[in-house]
Amino acid sequence: MTQNQGGSATILSNAILLADADSFESGYVVSALQAAGSSVIGPLQSGGEVRALLDHGPAPRAVILGNHLSDGPVWELVETLRGRDIAHLLLIGPPWEEEPDLTGISVLRKPFGAYQVVEWATQFAPEGTLPTG
Repeated sequence: MTQNQGGSATILSNAILLADADSFESGYVVSALQAAGSSVIGPLQSGGEVRALLDHGPAPRAVILGNHLSDGPVWELVETLRGRDIAHLLLIGPPWEEEPDLTGISVLRKPFGAYQVVEWATQFAPEGTLPTG
């Protein structure tokens, strides 16, 4: 899998950051986004890695999160993204008893198609970089 992990601010601010502990799922999503012309940072495995990138660089144009990362559930990270006004998409399984209110959050429940992730990402793409139709 090709990963774009360049250190420049331009690359990060124009890229979609992907964090998902499920390597099959993250590979599926990265491949689809890259095939559609998007730059992808990741896949990252932990919320700590995501926070470090957010704290020490420009915000990515959007973030895609699997519901569990190697260091636990993503709910606190979702609140961080909301607070920083960073667009984000959750890739989650069936509802859980402890699931928080997902109102106003972009969510794709498993099973989902990679094309659905690409469709979501097109709304955040710099003009002319991802297909829109």
